[in-house]
Amino acid sequence: YINEDLANQGINGFIYALLALDCGNYEIPAGSRYTRESIIESLIAEQHDDGSFGFGSRSDVDMTAMALHALAPYSDEPEIKKVIDEGIAFLSAAQNGDGSFSGMDSKTSESISQVIIALCANGIDPKTDERFIKHGTSVYDALFDFRQSDKTFSHTLDAKKGDALANDQAMMALMALINFENGKSGAFIFTD
Repeated sequence: YINEDLANQGINGFIYALLALDCGNYEIPAGSRYTRESIIESLIAEQHDDGSFGFGSRSDVDMTAMALHALAPYSDEPEIKKVIDEGIAFLSAAQNGDGSFSGMDSKTSESISQVIIALCANGIDPKTDERFIKHGTSVYDALFDFRQSDKTFSHTLDAKKGDALANDQAMMALMALINFENGKSGAFIFTD
């Protein structure tokens, strides 16, 4: 890593560094500025009292889900399991009554997709886990409210047309679910 501080862009740096290292179970060379342990410690230090993660003091569904996804391979460690459990509780409490999630104060398919990816990575079924079903609608069901007639996914419910980022993230969420249902690793693990 060529920059002085992995946190230059906030906790994204820690999250994506961990995901990148773990996608192929890569070894970190001796003498490196960062280790898995230091990245995990830095990430865990960013957890808020309500169990969430975010930029600064603001709790954010997407960042929480992404952090839980990155931490999932380490859930057998009690301290990390506690962090994950607190994050899962935050996500359940943050879920909207229609099964959706809001990112930056509006319901988005990307927020839903990130939650599905995090749940699958942590062995939680987004279709059936009661913590993620509100008024009979699961987080999985809520994702399909954003599906358009051309089979793409929109960013927001009122967009009425597909969005490239929303579509990419929905596909990653569905891939994570397929992997989960087939007993394979999460969305970014390429060692199976």
